[in-house]
Amino acid sequence: MAQYQEQTGQGQIWQRCYNIGIDNPLGGQATVTFNEEKVMSLGDQVVKTPYTVCRKKFNAQMTFPIRNPQTGEPTGETMTHLELYNILYSLYMHTAQQRDGVVPPDEISTGDPGMSMFY
Repeated sequence: MAQYQEQTGQGQIWQRCYNIGIDNPLGGQATVTFNEEKVMSLGDQVVKTPYTVCRKKFNAQMTFPIRNPQTGEPTGETMTHLELYNILYSLYMHTAQQRDGVVPPDEISTGDPGMSMFY
């Protein structure tokens, strides 16, 4: 996966988002908050330090480029904030329905190579 602001020397240092929070107040404007950390890899040791925060207010018509998580390069596709909101709403509803037994739980596949992007 492409690392944001990667530096090399005796090891590697990069920035990553480790937590995403969404404020979705009833009757108010939704905001997403990305909490970032600096990661330093030296040999077999990894050190993570909280770093900074990015925030974005929801704007239904605003678009953003979709990036390949392995390379960091734009794919040429875009998505609107509204499309992302609808996807997250659908994930929430599906998860809540699973919790409440309305729909069956997902089958969890161990060793899914696609999940390595989150580590």
